[in-house]
Amino acid sequence: MSNNNEREKTPKLYKNRYMLSFYDLDGEEFRYCFNNVKEILKFKGKPITENNVKKMNIIIYNVLKKGKDNNICRFLTGEKLRLYLVDMQED
Repeated sequence: MSNNNEREKTPKLYKNRYMLSFYDLDGEEFRYCFNNVKEILKFKGKPITENNVKKMNIIIYNVLKKGKDNNICRFLTGEKLRLYLVDMQED
């Protein structure tokens, strides 16, 4: 039973592996970090619904598919930020 409680307290990582990190436009100054899409929705004050999670995943996918040099987005706060995936399973 304690395993279930521990799982509920531990936030699930994005794609079970990554953290979503946002940096300034130069990519040097750290701004925000989230474990998953649900945390981003909470930060933005949006309800956590299946539809909102899907929309956010599509937005993140579109930003990341641009490539490492063009991963700029405005969806989080309105300011231009760079989005990076941080691999939490890397040694």
